[in-house]
Amino acid sequence: MKKLIWLAFAAFCFSAVSYAQSTPSGRADVYGTYTFQNNRSNGDSLNANGFSVGTNLWLTKSFGINGEYTFGTGNRDASLTVGTPPTTVTADLRARYNTFVAGPVYRFNPDGRVEPFVRALFGATRVSTRFSTNVPAVPRIEDDATSFTFIGGGGLDVNLTQSKRVAFRLVSVDYQFIRDNRIADSQNGVRVSTGLIIRF
Repeated sequence: MKKLIWLAFAAFCFSAVSYAQSTPSGRADVYGTYTFQNNRSNGDSLNANGFSVGTNLWLTKSFGINGEYTFGTGNRDASLTVGTPPTTVTADLRARYNTFVAGPVYRFNPDGRVEPFVRALFGATRVSTRFSTNVPAVPRIEDDATSFTFIGGGGLDVNLTQSKRVAFRLVSVDYQFIRDNRIADSQNGVRVSTGLIIRF
């Protein structure tokens, strides 16, 4: 699944670059950002750090299609003292998120230096988890699942050059919904990103 996601994203980026080379400047862009995620489920939360890479194909000055791949990884440790004499039991939960989404994006003030935008993206997330403890009798548990994902929000891009070829994504804040097919539950969270944009 991970290879499939990478291949799909590579094809999408290649199409974007090819399209940009045959159209006027400003019709496509690619970006890379640092991305922080906070995912919550059943009252628990897990923070993940990673990156996002994506592209926008602008069909008009303001309206376009946004495709994005995000990788994030996080872990949470816990400990509990039990028994007599006291024994400390530790547990470690690690999670990896591979997300590929696409959908409409709309930017305001496309001719100005500062460009606010909003977007709604749909796709899938491959969630890989690993749970382990320091208790020999408890085996390490690993699991993978691919789940429907929705991302919606917006942000602020600032053009750094007069030609608008290079811009800085000051901030992007999105709500993230991941439907967990393993437990018939969902993860709700917030994603925050910042990074660089190159326009063609």
